Formats: sequence, C-alpha cells, structure tokens
Amino acid sequence: LIRPAGVGVAPLYLIRRDRRLLERLWHQTWPTFAERFTNSLIYLLFMRLVAGLGTTTLAAHNITMQVESLAFMLAWAISAATTTLVGQAIGARLEHIAEITVHRTLMLATLLMGTLAAVFVIFGPQIVMLFGATEAVIDKAALVIRIAAAELVFMAWTFILIGAMRGAGDARSPLLVNFTSTMLFRLGGVYLLAYVWGWGLPGVWTATAVDWAVRSVGLALCFRRGRWKGLHEKEKLRFAAEPMD
Repeated sequence: LIRPAGVGVAPLYLIRRDRRLLERLWHQTWPTFAERFTNSLIYLLFMRLVAGLGTTTLAAHNITMQVESLAFMLAWAISAATTTLVGQAIGARLEHIAEITVHRTLMLATLLMGTLAAVFVIFGPQIVMLFGATEAVIDKAALVIRIAAAELVFMAWTFILIGAMRGAGDARSPLLVNFTSTMLFRLGGVYLLAYVWGWGLPGVWTATAVDWAVRSVGLALCFRRGRWKGLHEKEKLRFAAEPMD
C-alpha cells in the first residue's frame, strides 16, 4: 500500500472515517437510491395492473419483455460507456467534449436501436414463436412486440442521458423526470388505455412507449439546460472549503 502524505499508517487511512467524503458519497447516492426504489415500487404496481388483465395477457407480456431485454442490454452498455466518457470530460473541464460525446452516442444508439426496432416489426411473430407458448399467447405477444419497437430508440436515449448526467454529477434530474413520467404516463396511461378504454395488452405497451418518449424528452431538456456543467466545480469548491475532521 502507498502511504498518503501526512498519514502514519496506510491501513488506518483506509478505514479512517472521512466525514466530507461520506457526505459527498451520500450526496451522489441518495437520488439514485430513491430513483431505483421508486422505480421498483412503480414496477410492482405496473405488473399488478398487467396481471389483472388475465393469465394469457400476463404470459404474452412476459414473453415480450424477454425479447425486449436484448435491447435493454445494448442500451445499458452504451449508457455505461457514456457515463465514463462524460465523467472523464467533466473532470478535465472539457464540457464541450462531454456534449459531443452525448450527441454521438445518441446518434449511435438511434442507428442500432432503430435497426432492432425494424427487426422486431418484421420478424416479431417469428421471434415470439420460439418460446413455444399457446397460440393465444403467441398472437398477443406478436402484436405487442411490434408496439414495443416504437419505444426502443426512446429507451436508449433515456439510458444515455441518465448516464451522462450521472457522470456529470447530476443525479437529481433523472430522479425527478423518471418519477413524474412513470407515475403519470406508465401507471396512469396503463390504467386509462388498458382498463378504461379497454385496449388490453396493446394499451399497456402503448403507455410504456409514451412513458419512454416523455422521459427521453424531459431528460434532453434537462441536459440542454446545462445545469450539469457547473456541478463538478461547485462540489470541488465545497469539498475543499470544509475543514478536515
């Protein structure tokens, strides 16, 4: 272990309580924790609404989710890369590089996810047939997987913009946008379209597509506003100004 300057024993330095560091970690952690917690809670309520439409509908929904998970993995991978690149650019005080990175990853995601969306539309029925479910389940899944294709690009944009803002230190904007959109458009939209208007499972997936679209637009507006550009410097000044323990 390398002993930092002014520290007697390196292992003690590793376990030493640093109030400022803990505060800094908590400042970045609690919005993400709150976002994940609320997303999990909303997802439980969402699945309760889907389950209320019947077992055949629930089975078709789960098959479609399994197929769409392939797109999730690609979107998350691009998002993780964006977080790293934006964090490096912000640390080097090159905010314009961060913006260029986000614009290029959005273009890349649009191309890749657009291609996947085309595959879902063209070969969706053949893909869901691989699960070997009943004919009724396959028929429902074949329909909604084409609706799911409409949300793939918006989903990737959402992941990328969330990753970019987290890399820049802004974890609160994603929390606000995600909570508002999922409550209004996912839960509210599913209840309206699937239950009130009687669309069933197509209504569920239409509502989720609208939710992803609204989230991506809301996050794009937050990113364009540029609040994230000054957060790193403000945090450095605050961190350096506080006295040591």
